Amino acid sequence: MMPNMTEATLHKKGEKNVSFSGKRGSSCPAFLAESSGSTRGMVVIQEWWGMNKRITEVARHFAKHGYTAIVPDLYRGEVADDSAEAGRLMHEMDWEGALVDIEAAAIYLKQQCEVDCVGVMGFSMGGALALSSALKFGTKHFDACVSFYGVPLSSFADCSKMKVPTQCHFGKEDNSEAFADPSTVAALRSELEAAKVDYSIKEYDGVGHAFANSCNPKYNSETAKQ
Repeated sequence: MMPNMTEATLHKKGEKNVSFSGKRGSSCPAFLAESSGSTRGMVVIQEWWGMNKRITEVARHFAKHGYTAIVPDLYRGEVADDSAEAGRLMHEMDWEGALVDIEAAAIYLKQQCEVDCVGVMGFSMGGALALSSALKFGTKHFDACVSFYGVPLSSFADCSKMKVPTQCHFGKEDNSEAFADPSTVAALRSELEAAKVDYSIKEYDGVGHAFANSCNPKYNSETAKQ
């Protein structure tokens, strides 16, 4: 797959709107935050809200710390204002197609940004997609995977076959059943053990879902800094 760069729109220095060929041959828009001279890249995957200000700030954070970061817009411009709308967008999303978009974003970093080491990370829905992407594309495209409180269904992605070094973060008070609750975390741990891959799972006391999202009422700044 060869991403096709279109006209870029500058934001702050080192920031661009770009696009490349994504799912079903459609144009996938993306936000790019470059770190000058860096050969490290990160594909940052949106939460169920869409590509909002919060997720582009995460990309900027990575750029400040030496990573060229890209956020593929999996909803093609749609952004939810409330959880009902976010739920609809997530459930209507073509998950296999989203993996194609994520793969294309990784290829874009390597071909257009001279990056030779790429990680994939996300929060909640994005965390589940990060694990799914690392599992599907392996070390061909990804050198590391980070998921915050998001686990894909085993029918969609069997993490016992993971080959990419993986780090996961969960709140012990998370009650997101079959997604990020303690029993799901325990099952994920067993799968990663079976995979014999380099991994770590960190569980934090006293916090629930979305504890690292500064725009969420459940945000816990002290835990997020860890």
